[in-house]
Amino acid sequence: MNAPKTTSRSKVQLRDMTAGVVWQQLVLFAVPLILGDLLQQLYSTVDSIIIGQFMGKAALAAVTGTETAINILIGIYTGLSAGATIVLSHLFGAKEYDDLHDAVQTTMTLTLISGVFFSVLGVCIVPLLLKMLAVPDDVYRNAQIYLTIYFGGMMGLVMYNMCSSILRAVGNTKLPLLALTVTSVSNICLDLLFVVVFHWGIVGAAGATVLSQLAAGLFLLCRLCAAEGPVRVELLHLTMKKRWLLRILKIGIPFSIQRSLVAVSNTLVISRINYFGSGAMAAWGVYRKIDTLMMNVAQNLSVAVSTFVGQNYGAKKKERIRSGIKAGYVLVLCFSAVFITTVIFSRRGLVSLFNREEDVITFGCHIILFLMPFQFISSVNQIQAGTLRGYGDSQGPMLITLFSHIAVRQTFLFFAWRVSPKLETALMCYPIGWACCAFLTLLYSCFKTKKLLHAFDAPDSF
Repeated sequence: MNAPKTTSRSKVQLRDMTAGVVWQQLVLFAVPLILGDLLQQLYSTVDSIIIGQFMGKAALAAVTGTETAINILIGIYTGLSAGATIVLSHLFGAKEYDDLHDAVQTTMTLTLISGVFFSVLGVCIVPLLLKMLAVPDDVYRNAQIYLTIYFGGMMGLVMYNMCSSILRAVGNTKLPLLALTVTSVSNICLDLLFVVVFHWGIVGAAGATVLSQLAAGLFLLCRLCAAEGPVRVELLHLTMKKRWLLRILKIGIPFSIQRSLVAVSNTLVISRINYFGSGAMAAWGVYRKIDTLMMNVAQNLSVAVSTFVGQNYGAKKKERIRSGIKAGYVLVLCFSAVFITTVIFSRRGLVSLFNREEDVITFGCHIILFLMPFQFISSVNQIQAGTLRGYGDSQGPMLITLFSHIAVRQTFLFFAWRVSPKLETALMCYPIGWACCAFLTLLYSCFKTKKLLHAFDAPDSF
């Protein structure tokens, strides 16, 4: 297996990002990812709209207000999938196809083991998560049911993310998009059937989400099993090669710790928001739905930059790396400016799509006006972190993020809340954390880029 097969029977398209126009490579890679996440966000948003309009603000708060708690576990395996993407992209860029195949098999074995583990763990910690969130009494039961069903069916989501990481490492973002297209449509249909027609309430909403995620994961797994070349998954010959497992964990675990601990920190902040009742909890959930649309674009541009840097780092192409980083910044800033402006001017209509109760609309508009202008800072930081992960460095961004989003954020909240226990005090934690993280990551990224790219001039640096 010295080279990837490209016969007409090949089911997986590979994208070599070490050649071609830089900004076009980033856009062509990122657009399917963005569209896929928009579709994923679409069915999540429709799910929330159906619940908010047909079941009221308490049920809406149960679904949207618990997402931060869900992200504590999601952060772990998305970190592992990010680690797999970097390791695989390095091997693909260096054209080490035998090692790439072994790393793919190791990734899939890790997927099946972690999927079972996270499902069991998630169900067991539901009471702890609800306690951390300080969920209001009128929301508690629905939130408990939703989280239990969601965590119980996490295998599909784990499988989708890890299969996508394999495909993204070799430049293929079309198959994940196709999977999400079918899944989004099915989820919306199941939502309408389970909630509106069968009146299954929160159980129906959670069931529709879990079934749709499982369909996406199985679809991508089947396509990888049918693929030709080094990315082919052989389920009957799965193996766990220590060499590749350790490399994936070395990159992925710091990112996992970062994502999970930040989610814990966010949960503590949101518990203060929930102090103001189910209306504020529902409004925060609505804001997160809107905010996620923007962050999905920034995060996928970060993935594009990360993969671009990873492949060109493996190919030792210094100037392309610099050009890719600059293009990533330009793209994310242009998008952020348009999105933030649009949301601010249409805030009331956006919130009322989810729920028309006046307290939800009032809280929602206030949160948007307070936080949305600062979101561009968080978007820029995504490109900075993606650049570093492309080099294989996830420990630096992890430490900076933990310091900014946990130490700085929680220290501010601890003292400021005692002086002024207001909604604005809790919200202010976010821009403070974003600004600190962006500044420190910028300094570290500039230093790291200069150091690593200078090593290309040394003949024995690899």
